[in-house]
Amino acid sequence: FTTLAVYTPTTLTGVQTLLSKYDSALVTYEWMFYAQGGHVRLLLADASAAALSVQIQDGAVSVGVPVVIGATYNGVGGASAANGITIYVNGTAVAATPSNNAAYVAMENLTAPCEVGSNTAHTLNFLDASSPITAVCAGEKTAAQMLAFKVMCAQYFGVPA
Repeated sequence: FTTLAVYTPTTLTGVQTLLSKYDSALVTYEWMFYAQGGHVRLLLADASAAALSVQIQDGAVSVGVPVVIGATYNGVGGASAANGITIYVNGTAVAATPSNNAAYVAMENLTAPCEVGSNTAHTLNFLDASSPITAVCAGEKTAAQMLAFKVMCAQYFGVPA
């Protein structure tokens, strides 16, 4: 799957959830697309194994600077699932570091709602930023498709400048 967003952070403090299917109140963990400390991340959860895998952007976005961010996941699963995630900033794949978990097998299709700007039934990790567009797409998008999304955002939203 692929997640996309236009994101203008107003702070780099705490977890800034953009999109999620991650609800600790219902113990339905699937995935979370977020930034923490300015680093864009896509976290995958295997609820049965209580295991998480995450890909973390090495660089960081800046407060007040609009960016188009995204993450693609090729569905590889297993102990190296985070290696199947690519993080994009302004249409370009960026350096990122995977944090894999040997116990991780696969995400499960649970009942967590898809949430915009928060997680855990809209009670935690609120987005403290501007985001005029967010999207979740089926399948792993190509680098050319991620660049096309960035170009579209530049045309319609002026982001990035």
